[in-house]
Amino acid sequence: MFEHLYICAIFCIIAKKNHFILFMHKDSYIASEDAVLWEKLRKGDENAFSTLFVRFYPELYGYSLKLTKDEALSHDIIQELFVNIWQSYSQLKPIESLKPFLLRCTKNLIIDYWRKIKTIERTHQGIEKDEIVFSHEDFRISNEETAAQTAKVLALLNTLPDRVKEAIYLRFFTGLNYTEIARVMDVNVQSARNFVHRGLQQMKDVYLVFLAAVPYALQG
Repeated sequence: MFEHLYICAIFCIIAKKNHFILFMHKDSYIASEDAVLWEKLRKGDENAFSTLFVRFYPELYGYSLKLTKDEALSHDIIQELFVNIWQSYSQLKPIESLKPFLLRCTKNLIIDYWRKIKTIERTHQGIEKDEIVFSHEDFRISNEETAAQTAKVLALLNTLPDRVKEAIYLRFFTGLNYTEIARVMDVNVQSARNFVHRGLQQMKDVYLVFLAAVPYALQG
């Protein structure tokens, strides 16, 4: 009997270890896949460009919409990004992890846009530029009880400082790791960690509800 329990324990340890290894190597696999796709694009491969567009457009648009609060502008921003990429494909530098790079490019285009317009136009319906505002649409809501719990999460999320909200969004709604968040936000890795930790600390009373409702709760 004890031998049977010992064997079961070994299998559990192996299973958990393999799961951990797969989890840790997921980012490196994606990075490798991204590098191959990007290299094809740099050679003018139209299929690679189409794949890039289909894969990343939704998340880039979602990020742009969070920062601009303007659907038409967000579509224009992302279309401009992809036009720029295609028109300059031969001049592109090698990239290993595409999502943080593309998110940063998106943010740069938004910043350029804000610089071009008058100060009075930098407020959209009373919301300052670059301020992320979370809504029920951001969460996975399955029933009325979940909706009620999510409302509590939203109330806390939207009171967080802007930089903290952006870090939370990048971490749990786009699946970036801390190194990638740092690249997008143009901060060091420890600052990215601090932003996320600060946000989670202020949501400690609804932490489990939050993790159950976000798309990337278990990302590394």
